[in-house]
Amino acid sequence: MKKIIISCLCIILLTSLMTTISVEAAEMKLISVAVPITTGLQGSSNAAKDFYLELPSGVSSSSVKTGTFKYSGSNEKTNLSLENGKIKVTLKGVSNQKYIKEVQGYRASFESLYESEIYNSIWLYSDGRRWQINEYDEYKDQMRTKDVAAADGYPSKNPPTTVVTAGPFQKNEYLKWYNGSKTEVIDSQDVIQSTIKPYVVKKSSYAQDPKFKNGRIILNYTIPTGVPWDPEDNTGLTGKAEGRKYYAYTHYYYTADAKVTTYSYGGTVSFEYGLPD
Repeated sequence: MKKIIISCLCIILLTSLMTTISVEAAEMKLISVAVPITTGLQGSSNAAKDFYLELPSGVSSSSVKTGTFKYSGSNEKTNLSLENGKIKVTLKGVSNQKYIKEVQGYRASFESLYESEIYNSIWLYSDGRRWQINEYDEYKDQMRTKDVAAADGYPSKNPPTTVVTAGPFQKNEYLKWYNGSKTEVIDSQDVIQSTIKPYVVKKSSYAQDPKFKNGRIILNYTIPTGVPWDPEDNTGLTGKAEGRKYYAYTHYYYTADAKVTTYSYGGTVSFEYGLPD
């Protein structure tokens, strides 16, 4: 009789223990949250990113078992924690190389062109019979002066028809690179310097196509017909001496190839949380 009573007590105790274990197991639940898939991010600032993930509906921050946090995905995890009621995960981006041809270099902002407004200084000597031409010599990379005889009587009214050369330095201040739109900015360190070249958008109608040499824009144009000019300051000069500024212009931007590093992100964060009593 005693053996039967002891056996019954053992069965009751074992059943109670199994029920307790089952209840405790049922009080925890595994769940996961997706890291937003992000691709094509450019620039060194995107080499690592913080993501703040909302907790699933019905899960409170107090019920999250932070010790069970686990990230699964292609990125390298550097931090995973609960912060201000959200899951904070810090990941290193998966890098990829992309070669882009002919990105555009503008002055400070998208489609803002570089402008070179130049003039050549032309002077009539006081004898009224000769004009002094001041221009750039592309072969010697320096300014030069030459005299031409007047061809329209005395005193001369205009310099004879002459091709003159201007060579202002190329501009590249505030150079900023884009890939076809103002939202896709290319880091200057990704631009291949040896591929940079200027692209002329417009120029004076009376000027020949510009050449780029010696770090300058070389413009050849014919004076005087149709070329705008302003008078030089001839204060202190006597006789028939006269100076003129003959103008020309060109507007341009730059193109180049770029080798860009892009970064991508994704994956899931899983964790356990406690069910309400």
